[in-house]
Amino acid sequence: MNKKVFFVICLGLFIFSFMFTYKSYASYRSSVTGTASVRTAHWDFIVNNMRQTFTIDLGDLYPGVENSYDVRLNAVGSDVDVHYTITFDSQHDIPANMGIYRDSTHQYEISLNGGTVTGTVQAGTENVITIYYAWPYGSAVEPYVPGEPWFNMTIVGYQEDPSRGV
Repeated sequence: MNKKVFFVICLGLFIFSFMFTYKSYASYRSSVTGTASVRTAHWDFIVNNMRQTFTIDLGDLYPGVENSYDVRLNAVGSDVDVHYTITFDSQHDIPANMGIYRDSTHQYEISLNGGTVTGTVQAGTENVITIYYAWPYGSAVEPYVPGEPWFNMTIVGYQEDPSRGV
């Protein structure tokens, strides 16, 4: 038999067997498509039941007065912790020897020219910050002209960075 004929026969058998085995070759394959959904966390920060501005009436101011007032920082509707900074500034006609304090023993005075109080309100909770004030009796600065004393508090709340703790 000649080599060409043998080659053609072998090639034909190879092609013929390939056609039958090709159809019997099988594999399994699946494709699944999914969708990821997210919910944006709620942010809610309320100070003394207000979202914009508030006024606290400290009552009468006179030598010998010692009192306190509460600042309610509310993050009940928030899904994230709220870091806050309370800054005291822009005072007017406050007696020079009247003090604003962070504690009832008057050890930690807060400057009315940029003093701050900071902290964190846990998500879903409310913190009550008590601020104390005192005008010692017998320490009136002369001449003191009664008027309408006031000071501002600016309260800023922002999301606490979970990776850094602030």
